[in-house]
Amino acid sequence: MVRLELGGEGYAVETVIRFKEGASDSYLTIEDALYLPSGSDVGVEFASQSSDNYELVINSLPLDQLRAVIILYSTIGTNGVYTIEMIEATNFSSPLTIMLTDVKLGVTHDLNSGPYSFVGDINDNENRFELNTSIEESVIVEDHIDNHQEIFGYYHNSELHVRFNNALETSTPVSVYNSIG
Repeated sequence: MVRLELGGEGYAVETVIRFKEGASDSYLTIEDALYLPSGSDVGVEFASQSSDNYELVINSLPLDQLRAVIILYSTIGTNGVYTIEMIEATNFSSPLTIMLTDVKLGVTHDLNSGPYSFVGDINDNENRFELNTSIEESVIVEDHIDNHQEIFGYYHNSELHVRFNNALETSTPVSVYNSIG
């Protein structure tokens, strides 16, 4: 489960995305909760969008959506400085990487490293933000001096990201292969 909060200018609202075996990416009344507008013209609204374009405050998605783009719905009622923060990420077997893309600015931010701050405008597009999630896959490799080094890798926005568990003390070549070599 991932819990996100959009807040600023004295307002805050949360949305939840659950990844669940057998869930649907479409809106289902038994799995999801529809977003209900607050009715305030000056506050903020925040939800994720299902594949059939429903705004959901609780969005249950199938496990294969862990590597998909999730559209976030947001409205800003008061111009000012806002943040989107991941306040919870639980029940994942491996570390989860959550990247937030600000489509308006063309900026991608790793929510694992902290909240994303932005200037919100009442005229911003409701689908200004996208969420990209991926599970890091752990691989054990042997380096050139026969020490075991654990590395984590994930694919995001057509880029392969590799993170070493321990710092490398020397320059070491790394080769990457897919399942067919």
